[in-house]
Amino acid sequence: LWLGGSLGGLSLMNPATHQCRAFGDVVPGGESIHHVYAFAEDKFKTVWMCTNGDFLYGYNLETKQLIHYHNGTNNPELNIIHNSYISGILIKDNMMYLATSDGMEVLTITGVNRLRWEKKILARTNVSQIACDGTTIWASTNAGLAKVNSIDLSSQMITTADGLPS
Repeated sequence: LWLGGSLGGLSLMNPATHQCRAFGDVVPGGESIHHVYAFAEDKFKTVWMCTNGDFLYGYNLETKQLIHYHNGTNNPELNIIHNSYISGILIKDNMMYLATSDGMEVLTITGVNRLRWEKKILARTNVSQIACDGTTIWASTNAGLAKVNSIDLSSQMITTADGLPS
């Protein structure tokens, strides 16, 4: 069972014994990943880990390959995430949606540990959580509740003027 936390980072827990091991201890040669706020697994068996301040990590459960997407690298394939503070993730089909402190980043999952940046939506809003209901993506933001169409990425903001409680 994978566990994420803001202090201990990512850990693997044995449900029978309740014993936890840090991610760096579970993965041979793995690094410690701290401030894990959210994680999700894609169809390629990659566990994607969103961090508060250290961008996005991907760990493939079959190949045991760890990849770090961040803007501190000279590799243009890894320098595609624009915000280091990622509080939520949603994976729907081959699409990844990241909730950041400056909007929602939309990426395409193209293969094992491989991403392609598509666009940013809900710019200049602090997005904290994301959920999906069929083709509608719901995102909580500091400006209200965002309703996003997952097909064309059009959005509507629902606010207190629409009856949303303050």
